[in-house]
Amino acid sequence: MPVEAEEIPGDDNVSRHFDSPYRVGLDGDLVWGKIFEFMRGEPESLVWRKYKPTIEEVHALGCERQVKIRERKPEWTYEGAATANVGQIRNVRTARGHGFVVKHEPGDGQGAHHAEISRESFVENRALEPADKTELLFVLERLFVDVDMHRCRN
Repeated sequence: MPVEAEEIPGDDNVSRHFDSPYRVGLDGDLVWGKIFEFMRGEPESLVWRKYKPTIEEVHALGCERQVKIRERKPEWTYEGAATANVGQIRNVRTARGHGFVVKHEPGDGQGAHHAEISRESFVENRALEPADKTELLFVLERLFVDVDMHRCRN
C-alpha cells in the first residue's frame, strides 16, 4: 500500500546523504557546492528522521545505495550524512525573498522516509539569480552542521 504524503512538522529533522568522489574532497572535507546541487532546478533528496530516527538507520540507507550504485560506478562510496532542522530550513529568507521548501515525497518507490528540499522564490515575479543560488547554498552549509561520517562494511 502506498504511503500518503504528510506535512513535515518544523520540529522534525532531515538528513542529506553525501558520497565520494564527488561530494567529499581528497582532504576529507565536504564539498558543499556538491552536497546540494539542485541540477536544472530539481529538488534534492532528504531522509525524514521520523521514519529513520537514528543515524544508524540513515547510514543503512546510504550503504544500500552504495551497493546499487557500485554496480555502475565502482568508485562511488557513501561517506555519511548531515542533519538539520526542518523549521530552521523553512525559515530561511534571503534579502531578495528566496528560501526553501521541504516536503514529504514518499512516492515512486522511494520509501516512507523520502523527503525533498527545493529552492523557492517567495516573491512574485522574482526569479532566482546565480547570486541567490550561491547565497542559499551558504545558508544550507550553516544549517546542516550535524555531520556524521560513515564507512560501509560492503
